[in-house]
Amino acid sequence: MSGSSLKNALSLCVNEGNEAAAVFSRQPNGEDVTGAYVFSSKKLMTLIKNGASRSAEELFRACDKKTRFQTDCRCETSAVYDMCSLHEISETVRLREIEHQLDCGVNIPCFDGVMISPNVKIGEGTLILPGTILRGNVTIGKNCTVGPNTLLHNTTVGDDAYLNSVQSFDARIMSGVNIGPFVHIRPNSVIGEKVHLGNFVEVKNSNIDTGTKVSHLTYVGDSDVGKRVNFGCGTVTVNYTGKAKFRTTIGDDAFIGCNTNLVAPVTVGDGAYTAAGSTITEDVPGDSLGIARARQVNKIGWCLKDK
Repeated sequence: MSGSSLKNALSLCVNEGNEAAAVFSRQPNGEDVTGAYVFSSKKLMTLIKNGASRSAEELFRACDKKTRFQTDCRCETSAVYDMCSLHEISETVRLREIEHQLDCGVNIPCFDGVMISPNVKIGEGTLILPGTILRGNVTIGKNCTVGPNTLLHNTTVGDDAYLNSVQSFDARIMSGVNIGPFVHIRPNSVIGEKVHLGNFVEVKNSNIDTGTKVSHLTYVGDSDVGKRVNFGCGTVTVNYTGKAKFRTTIGDDAFIGCNTNLVAPVTVGDGAYTAAGSTITEDVPGDSLGIARARQVNKIGWCLKDK
């Protein structure tokens, strides 16, 4: 509690309407009185009603103090009067949690912008970089790198994971993944072991199995993706008709060409390919090539006609 917030004496003011207000004080022995009290509401209201004509000091002394709680940490009972005092207390709590994680073997070389909720669990040897925010029920395994500029909310991360500039909400991320930068993982998503999600990838309500690569500029929504699938740049699972959402299923070892639109509900079988630039509206059988694009026509000399 800052000195400016302390008063020289404890006062209990009974205002018009029998409203009571307690203020902070410093006692002669150096202790601070927080102004937080626990009363029997029935007894308190009776006391106020019957003591309307008595002085504030008499009312206070009439309260039979049963016990008190003493703490050596002043921030535990600090008062919040404004945003500045709130910041001071929040910073104390933030640094306390960081120190706790350091004691548990977590490496946090720079505290700038690092915010960790009290119920977060982080494995030994994990590196937390600046700008990382961990809130809610977050569990991170051992030997991971999280950050910089990463937000995890209600997310579980396995061991040996690398997350750079990732935002993840209500998701499960398995071990050995390489995710980022600029990846958005939305609720109800499961990212399998050794999956790679590259820059500007969004995943929503989807399961992506082991070893799949989604390297850049791709939206995977309401999908079930198998093992070792390769997504070309610009792939979109078209999951919404404007009235309802449908799922996309992609089998193991499939190859999705660049700028493919997968219009759900649709299934791409195991080992199947889609040609770049295709809009796939029908199932592609396993080990087959799906092509859904206009055939190219070259108009020879067309550019010269207006010259």
